[in-house]
Amino acid sequence: MESKVPELKQQLKELNQTISFTIKSLDDVIKTDIHKSEELASSLQSLIDKRQILIEQVMSTNEVDATYINQQKALAKAFMDALVTHRQYYFDALAKVKPGTKKVNLYQAIDSGK
Repeated sequence: MESKVPELKQQLKELNQTISFTIKSLDDVIKTDIHKSEELASSLQSLIDKRQILIEQVMSTNEVDATYINQQKALAKAFMDALVTHRQYYFDALAKVKPGTKKVNLYQAIDSGK
């Protein structure tokens, strides 16, 4: 029976690259386009969820070493830190919106992204 680990590791590698690219894109627009950054953050959350499923599949094979597992854990922490940083910036930006301005539109944009 042929192992699926190399294929799963390749998928995980590609997904990690996509997540890294999304984080870089998010960093590029976070202060200039709050709506675009929120779309990217939602996409990032979805990618991280997919990554978790892949990690579980790789781990279930019992064919990975501790070094690989630790590398993936470090990446997971970095990815989640980036998402948390963005969310904090976004909530801070929301708090700064003055009453009577376009706060309602901002909330509608948040709800539509869910």
